[in-house]
Amino acid sequence: MVRALLIVWMLVTSGVAVRMGSGGADLEADDESFAVGDMVLIQTGKYKSCQGEVIQISSSSKVKVRRRCGDGRKGDGKTWWYKPGQVEEIDDSEEEEEPVEPQEALPDISLIMDDDFRSKHKLCDRYKDLPPVDPRATPPRLNGRPVVRRGQSFRLQLQLSATKSADVRLLQGGQMGKAELRGGEIHVEIPAWAPVGEYEVLALDSKDATLATFGFIVIFNPFSCPSCPEYSDQHQEYLDGNEGLLFQGLSDHYTANHWYHEPFRAANLLIALKLLDWLPMMLRGDLTAVTRYLTNAVGDKVCFGKWGEGDYAGGKPDWGYKCRSKKYVKRRAEKWAHTCHDPTSWTSSSPILEKHWGLVQSGVPSAVQYCQCFVFSGVLTTIGRTLGIATRSVTNFQSAHDVNSDRGVSKFFFTTPTGVWEPVEFSDTLCPAWCESAKKAKKKKCNLKRCSSALRRGVGFTGRCKACIPCVPCESREDSIWSFHVWNEMYYARGNGQEWQALDATPQEMSGGKFQMGPASVPEVRHGKSDCYDTDFVIGEVNGDTKLYVYQVPNLDEDTKQKAIEKGEFMLHSGDPLFLGIRWYMDPFGDPYNTVGYKVVTKKPGQIAKSCWKNPSDCQDEELDLTPSYKQCPHAEGRQPFCAAGYSKTKPQCAEPGADEESLLQQEDEMFQEGNSSYQVVHRSLHELTGDSDDVKAEFSAFVPKTIELDHDLPLQITFTNTGSEQRTVRIAITSLGCDYRGMPVITMQTRRKKYAMKLPLDGLETLLQREVELGPRETKVFQHVVPAENLSGELLETLEVNAAEGTFFLQFHVSAHVLETGQTFGHQPRRHLVEAGDA
Repeated sequence: MVRALLIVWMLVTSGVAVRMGSGGADLEADDESFAVGDMVLIQTGKYKSCQGEVIQISSSSKVKVRRRCGDGRKGDGKTWWYKPGQVEEIDDSEEEEEPVEPQEALPDISLIMDDDFRSKHKLCDRYKDLPPVDPRATPPRLNGRPVVRRGQSFRLQLQLSATKSADVRLLQGGQMGKAELRGGEIHVEIPAWAPVGEYEVLALDSKDATLATFGFIVIFNPFSCPSCPEYSDQHQEYLDGNEGLLFQGLSDHYTANHWYHEPFRAANLLIALKLLDWLPMMLRGDLTAVTRYLTNAVGDKVCFGKWGEGDYAGGKPDWGYKCRSKKYVKRRAEKWAHTCHDPTSWTSSSPILEKHWGLVQSGVPSAVQYCQCFVFSGVLTTIGRTLGIATRSVTNFQSAHDVNSDRGVSKFFFTTPTGVWEPVEFSDTLCPAWCESAKKAKKKKCNLKRCSSALRRGVGFTGRCKACIPCVPCESREDSIWSFHVWNEMYYARGNGQEWQALDATPQEMSGGKFQMGPASVPEVRHGKSDCYDTDFVIGEVNGDTKLYVYQVPNLDEDTKQKAIEKGEFMLHSGDPLFLGIRWYMDPFGDPYNTVGYKVVTKKPGQIAKSCWKNPSDCQDEELDLTPSYKQCPHAEGRQPFCAAGYSKTKPQCAEPGADEESLLQQEDEMFQEGNSSYQVVHRSLHELTGDSDDVKAEFSAFVPKTIELDHDLPLQITFTNTGSEQRTVRIAITSLGCDYRGMPVITMQTRRKKYAMKLPLDGLETLLQREVELGPRETKVFQHVVPAENLSGELLETLEVNAAEGTFFLQFHVSAHVLETGQTFGHQPRRHLVEAGDA
């Protein structure tokens, strides 16, 4: 009689992260080009998916396209300049997709899929091998293997002769569960802590020869395993939802981009599991380890981030692959995945994951080019849901990017004796070279290590740290406020019971030695509690205070400003450069729409309304407001002192999952333990805290229209009232800076020594508008100015590298108004979208 030994084991692969270099030079010419008369498909902006005809081609490869949307919208029939990558030639010769024939599993062992199985392994029967998005792709397939959930049992039918007996064991580097042979059935139990991944059953005879095999996939179990940390009985929308919304724009003017997740496309699941091959096997059942790792993997291995101006269709970035044109890959089918895309052209995770898999197969850097925060988030939502974790994309408007984890955002200005305030355009240039070297700093009598806390906080410079004042910008020179930022939430238990965890796959700041963020407990973010992992960073994003640093200069000449930077000539308050010794927990200039974390939203459960499908600007009814989950004071107009983020607190000791604890514990203590700080938190605006009198009032509500139309005059207006009995003179200075959605200035030109930001001409060709308003006692006057339509022409803005059609650029105005007699200072910093004529 033949003895049969049945073994259930996990397919384990390990990998070593390797960044591919540039390799040898690629001498093959790429031939991406358009001809007049070509029909193209618009890939970005409001007119995404509209067709158009190329009517003109510039020397810089931009194409002028006459749009043919065919749906009656206002922009139909108009022309616009597009960069390579923003339009794609329509190719009518695409190959038709061939249906994929499923491959049946070996008949010796088969799954018993009955009502009991469907109850224990909810939705697992929906995972299917579908035709590839691109017919040239060969994504991984289930090939008949079932998907099962951990923490549950299932049965297999064993088709072996009755004369054979069996000894059943489950092996995976040790005893992991229980499997029993009962008659002609195998009963398998997967424990609640089992790693997710690809498993295989082998039936062996007494000589270890294989008699039969059967593969299956184990995923997380939010439905039928109350002891599993991922258990959730109320979030099915965020487990099986296919259609999503990614909200984007400004805090007072935003839209929703539709996104397709396809969590039950088998290729998406298998690619997600392949990403976990880089994680130690025993950590693949630990949700903290898995989700934290995925925030790094998506941003490092799946998507390549790129922001700002430049070509999104050509070139070869460092650590990336050479962008190939559609015509090129048509000739070279093996390089079908080597194309590059504007981030706003993506509408689904499946093409990105499939292209990533194609790059892996071709042996080049595997991160698809290019992605931005909303794409990273959409992909991570798909990965989370396909693995069985409740996951959703979350948008934070006015999202602070706090580079030094002090829960604050630093803003830098120059001011003149006449009261003009000018914002620093590129704060990353403010750090003097000697501040980058401890040895050079020591020669300046500055001990960088001893004064690190003062440099981070902006206070504490009296005495031995005074010489370090010029180095203040070095700690936070890259702080910024994104008009919006999209991250993820995943629902599972981590210490304090089941709750939403914030995670972010967009590479922003290093955490634990790599680009990763989370999981940060959302309830702990709300209560301002410093905790593992990256909670302080999320607190800064949604609730960060604002810190002002103001350089004093005699004039706004470039050389003069550079000298002030080198010497650290800040306006001091009790010897410290933090302006007025204040951290503002609201907008210092009094605009609630500029409050950090103005609003946090996600798609609410349920079907998307037809009106939202038709018009992305009409989706407010589809949002779920999460602001109260993140902030104790969710309304920007009603913030109180206890709402302030303040400095980070002492953190509990925590280490990377699976890492050596001792070294990381000490490192985290040194980085985050701030101790006591001397500063104020206020809710009063700048003009209430400056000057010898506050008898002048300024009203900015009608300063600029809610949206700015191209090729139209732009009216500006400020109302001033003198409530006192003496004459007052108000000096006004206005600038308007072109920015991308990260709040970074658009660069129109760059030399070896200097970057030049896009500024809108406001007064003829001048970008700085200066005026004076005389106010008699108890007099009200309205300052008015009109920026002429020719200064807002599409052609002019194109030369300044701003493409209004993309919808992610905006104009950042800065207004300063200074009362000469009293020193009272007003500020206003509204952000406005550019729209084409008729679209306002």
